[in-house]
Amino acid sequence: LNHGRLKEDEARKYFQQLINAVDYCHSRGVYHRDLK
Repeated sequence: LNHGRLKEDEARKYFQQLINAVDYCHSRGVYHRDLK
């Protein structure tokens, strides 16, 4: 890490993984209220 900040490409990679994870859950009928 560069002084605690991700490089832009790294941040984009992690953000895309997060979006993919949410899409994966939603495609299987799993939503945030079910994860509590």
